[in-house]
Amino acid sequence: MKERVLSILDNLVVGDGQTFLNMSVFPLTGAVDGALHYVPLDEALEHGLVDITEVTEGGVVSDLLVENHSGTMVLIIDGEEVTGAKQNRVINTSILVGEDARVRVPVSCVEQGRWHYRTRKFSTSGNVYYSSGRAQSSREVSHFYETAGEARSNQERVWRDIEEKSARLETPSATGAIAESYERRKGELEEYQAAFNAVSGQVGFAVPVEGRICGIEVFGTEGVFRKVYHKLLSGYALDAVDPKWAVQGSLGREEVKRVLSSLKEADFEEYPSPGLGIDLRIRSEDITGHALVAEGSIVHMAVFPL
Repeated sequence: MKERVLSILDNLVVGDGQTFLNMSVFPLTGAVDGALHYVPLDEALEHGLVDITEVTEGGVVSDLLVENHSGTMVLIIDGEEVTGAKQNRVINTSILVGEDARVRVPVSCVEQGRWHYRTRKFSTSGNVYYSSGRAQSSREVSHFYETAGEARSNQERVWRDIEEKSARLETPSATGAIAESYERRKGELEEYQAAFNAVSGQVGFAVPVEGRICGIEVFGTEGVFRKVYHKLLSGYALDAVDPKWAVQGSLGREEVKRVLSSLKEADFEEYPSPGLGIDLRIRSEDITGHALVAEGSIVHMAVFPL
């Protein structure tokens, strides 16, 4: 499976970067052999194709239930935030929900101070968890896969990280919800999102913030990528407005190529996904990430240099 993924990545072309303030986006273009047909979560929710609920009436912090009522597969991206029900959550790893399927999805709580119903079903917040948080969760999910066979995170660490980030961003929340940070810094985040536009043939990107690559994302089809592009940028932008990141200068396409090339030295470990396909965990001293692979095709890959 590693060879298959690397051969797909070898066909990608790193384009010229677009820059806004302290954040850049380098487009990745090329064919990724996306033979599968699926829709992203936001589209599925908008058209009533899926319901997301607590797994039981009492709820379980670490899991949600996704029910696909349609004949179309649905992609849920790691870090996507869903809001409502007993508390807001983010998805721990990318999952492809099959046609007419019920899947128990591993999640992390991103609203520590609430445990009561606001709605019976979850909706999408329109945000993706910030990239530095996704990187940390990626390492933990890989660890828990190895030790317990499940895509779990360190929940206490997630809450602590949100508390520290909210303090730096001066976005306190009565319930400890990271959604408050996105809402209070909404104007700035929208400026970042509006500054970047997809190019023809683009299926992914690499995002440096303050001269440091925060993440690389690749999707199986250009169509799905375009639908989630600006939503994904919300998480990178929340790191870009965080005063924690010190200016380190700029970098170019060669550094992006170097990170992609370094994947050849990483370990690739296969685990059955909670949905369809294989959750391929990517680990080395310098990189953490994952690739959701189904029927030999990359559905979504996210890599975070450490």
